[in-house]
Amino acid sequence: MRLWVFVVLGFFALALLGGCSRPSTASPGPRVFVGEIAGSDALIALVVQDDRLVAYACGGPNTWGSHTGWLFGTLSAGQINPTTAPNGHRLEGRLNGSSASGSFTLPDGTSLNWTAQEARPGTGAGLYANEEDGQRTGLIVTNEGKMAGASRLATGDSTALYAPVSVTQPPTGSTTTVSVTFPNLPPRSINLTPVDLLRYGIYQNSPTIIVLLHGATAAIPPPSAQDIALNGVPGTRKHVRRIWTYTTVVSLLGGDPSKNTPLQTLAGVDVTGSRFLNDALTHTASSDINTPPPPEFCNLADMVTAERYDPNQAAPPQLSLLLGRRDAAKGLVEQAIDATKQVYACVQAFEQRFRRKPKLVFVAHSYGGLVTRFILSNPARSALTAVTNPVNRRPLIVPTDPSYDSGDLSVRVRMDYLRDHTYYAVTSSTPHEGTRISDGAEVVRRFLRNLRGILNDLNEVERRLRDSLQNTLALLYQVRFNDVFQAEPVIAALDGVEAMVANNPVLTEAHTGLWRVLNTVVLHPSRAIRTNQSPIVGAQNRLIPIYTLGNRNPGSTVLDTFNLSEVARDYQATGRLQMGSRSQEWIGQTVIGDYALQVIELGSEVKRPPSGFTGRLDRVERADWVALARTALDTLVPNLNLFFRAQFGGDTSDLVRFLLRGFNATASQPLPLYLMQRYRFDLGGSVQVPVPRLSCGSFQLTLDYGPVVLALARQYGGLTGAANQLANLNFAGFLNTLTNLGGDFVQLAADTSGWFAGVLNGLSNLPASCLNPPNWQLTWPLTSVPAPRAVPTGQAASDDRVDFDGLVEYDSAMGFRLGTTINEFFDHTRLDFVIDSKPAPGSWYRCYTSDAEVLSHDSMRQEMGRFIWNSIVSRNAGPLPSAQGDLSVHP
Repeated sequence: MRLWVFVVLGFFALALLGGCSRPSTASPGPRVFVGEIAGSDALIALVVQDDRLVAYACGGPNTWGSHTGWLFGTLSAGQINPTTAPNGHRLEGRLNGSSASGSFTLPDGTSLNWTAQEARPGTGAGLYANEEDGQRTGLIVTNEGKMAGASRLATGDSTALYAPVSVTQPPTGSTTTVSVTFPNLPPRSINLTPVDLLRYGIYQNSPTIIVLLHGATAAIPPPSAQDIALNGVPGTRKHVRRIWTYTTVVSLLGGDPSKNTPLQTLAGVDVTGSRFLNDALTHTASSDINTPPPPEFCNLADMVTAERYDPNQAAPPQLSLLLGRRDAAKGLVEQAIDATKQVYACVQAFEQRFRRKPKLVFVAHSYGGLVTRFILSNPARSALTAVTNPVNRRPLIVPTDPSYDSGDLSVRVRMDYLRDHTYYAVTSSTPHEGTRISDGAEVVRRFLRNLRGILNDLNEVERRLRDSLQNTLALLYQVRFNDVFQAEPVIAALDGVEAMVANNPVLTEAHTGLWRVLNTVVLHPSRAIRTNQSPIVGAQNRLIPIYTLGNRNPGSTVLDTFNLSEVARDYQATGRLQMGSRSQEWIGQTVIGDYALQVIELGSEVKRPPSGFTGRLDRVERADWVALARTALDTLVPNLNLFFRAQFGGDTSDLVRFLLRGFNATASQPLPLYLMQRYRFDLGGSVQVPVPRLSCGSFQLTLDYGPVVLALARQYGGLTGAANQLANLNFAGFLNTLTNLGGDFVQLAADTSGWFAGVLNGLSNLPASCLNPPNWQLTWPLTSVPAPRAVPTGQAASDDRVDFDGLVEYDSAMGFRLGTTINEFFDHTRLDFVIDSKPAPGSWYRCYTSDAEVLSHDSMRQEMGRFIWNSIVSRNAGPLPSAQGDLSVHP
């Protein structure tokens, strides 16, 4: 049963992602303590509520630069658990009634005592703050009216600007105004309000936003007007909703799409079921849904929740989801910039509306996973410039957006903000190590041109490969073998693959050589790490856990069986699902992509899994249906039923034709499938055929004299033809017909008469009339006879090749080596990282087995939501990697 998160009577009944229930009655409000640090002019303030703590120390004129810092921590039975600030300050202490005291240790080891009293109402005493656009400002006011405050302005790198503040509007207990002047910048006036713990810190029960980032949308030629009308313009809500679908979104939120789980935007619009694709698609008051807004635009309508939610309520949903939108036809850097701007704007909109700091969980598909890693790594411009793309021998892509690393709110400042709020990330079918289709783009395009008849110089192996693909597509699209490459759906699939491998930034930047470099330096997994300013309590300067999923089957679940009736049925079923026609198109495209990769491999060694990792990287067998069927069916031939042989033939080729009957496939050509398990053949199937039967009164005999049955089948093209020609005959008439056929049938008539006499002699209690052969009537009733069938064994299949979903190899989707020669590099089970001079676990969680692994590159999006919810989100994954278990943990 799926877990649900509801807001009931204004209180959360379950803090889903915090792993603890909230009390049934409201907890006491926050308590504020203000005081001084002995031996200095620094002040200190603490805000505590339940077991959470926010503290701020701020130096006076002599110490503001050395004694100032924010601390986020927890308490246990009134004891302040040792807490370290980003700049190295360490706080310890204890609450004792209306007072508090403890020690404050400077980065150089100097330990100072501090004392504080609970803030008295009416004095303006308290801790005030404001955080906005990369700037955090704090002000402490004691009961005696002493004040100290400072402001920090993020710059996107390891440095930041600091300056003390001066009070321009005295504190009232609810607001105060300060001014601050940073070097080389004009003065700023800032309104401060009392600190709310959940507004400035992230705890286990803080609200969560799942950020969805889709894959690339590069297309050459550009989308047609029909495509746009159906799927929307990239960068719009319409487009991103159609990419992800209601099914995926509801599943990620823990709902059941089959039961139309209620879904609404945080602006309060119901987008349940079909409304998801049609309602609340505009970005402003305009009715134009096909004009993308600027990347910086976001409002609450970009986010949805499956909880009971009133848009006027003060508390945020405990779990919501942001549909990230961008024009994903650009290069990696530009996509990351656009995604950063939109997600940052959405998080800011959430914080301003609800006054709560959310956890972020990135869930990305395909190229969106690379964009996610870029954001979480936040590479400097100089680092990008130093990377040479092996495809065009030019620097990677230098950001053309001047705001990337300049200005008060640069893109890099926003990237830091996002990664500091990120609990973990999940990528699916992401080419973390590139894809070989990119490496062999020109070879792939040549193969596609050959398929379409533009060229005609295929070698023997390529021709066999083409014929094999032709047979598969004929079966999928239900067209004649010779018409395959003229059929509209096949042309569309070919166009789609050719667009993928055309010369565009996405493909160029998916080259495996480039990702060997990027994973070694710019996007080394150690760079996906929070800064020391992260508001996630206990997660500062810690790696961000990254979970990876992959796909193994280019044909999805359609082409994973020897039972070809299931192939056709499953393929047609995809057309009846939401976005089904698009899924059908993708099945065709990924199958063609797999064939294209085989063309590349004709001149190189097949990519085999490293020793010891076959079971993880290879669980799909690309089976030549015809060849395997011939081998397996050989053993059945001697045991075939007489009437089956007469109707369908009795050698292995005949059995292949029988199993292919009714499908648009040519038995002489191979028909590959993508088997997730092995199959065996037996005669446990059945088929109805006309069987000759002799009857006299209540007595009936099957005419199972083999020589005559087989001869009639040869003469009339099968038992059906024989039944049509030999209907309404008695036994004497039947023998006369045989005799009249002449040749060998003359002797066969005599032999059949002898066979019949022998049968009659063996029968007892026959009436006298039945001893006369002319009194027996010949009929041809349809009768079930044993037939060959394919039976799944449940045993895993493999072909000693790394699995490949038509676009991304499975090891690349797992980030198996990440720019090294080390298998499973940076896995959470390995000590590949060093913290405080001690080996620590890597941050990658490789989910080799998932509900989505059997699917193709595109179709996984509608299935991965369930797995991610069940296996990661609902299990309360934490923000810290752990060498124990399969889930990241809490501090």
